[in-house]
Amino acid sequence: MIGYLHGKPVSDQSDPTRILLITAGVGYSVSVSLSTQSKILGQDDSELYIYTHVREDQLDLYGFLTPQAKRLFLTLLSVSGVGPKTALAISDAQHMQLDVAVRTGNTQFFTQYPRVGKALAQKIIIELKTKLKDPTLLNLADRNTHEQEVFDALTALGFQETHVSSVLQLIEVNTLSLQDAIKVGLKRLRTA
Repeated sequence: MIGYLHGKPVSDQSDPTRILLITAGVGYSVSVSLSTQSKILGQDDSELYIYTHVREDQLDLYGFLTPQAKRLFLTLLSVSGVGPKTALAISDAQHMQLDVAVRTGNTQFFTQYPRVGKALAQKIIIELKTKLKDPTLLNLADRNTHEQEVFDALTALGFQETHVSSVLQLIEVNTLSLQDAIKVGLKRLRTA
């Protein structure tokens, strides 16, 4: 299975919902959201986290800018009746809108997407309500290098990613040295 690709993105003229990611002379056709496409087309170099969808007659690649975006896609895909194209379209929504739609039971938000009727929208809401209790699921902002180093250090010490993400949101990591940020993070994680 392909999980990550790094290369030059170019427009796939045969399908506007896809890009070609040229890696070592090979062009991988990857389905991406419109927002991802607008961010990477025209760049000399891009990286995508890949989900490989295999059916008996087809192999499709879906690309995401961050592991968190891929995780949201997989969460949507885990809802029975939601296929990869629908999950990709929904995951491209403003994440605050998606969160509010799930928490308030707004089926109209989901029925605006192709292949989503009222029954499927209700099913998505019911299934995502419990999954959205993970505070990091819709926090798709990239961490800067310093924040990522603190995150990696704390998770390497055995703390769960969701707990570490929650704690890092409470402390001003960028105002502290790496050592101090890890100490503060450890202190908070131990008392949580």
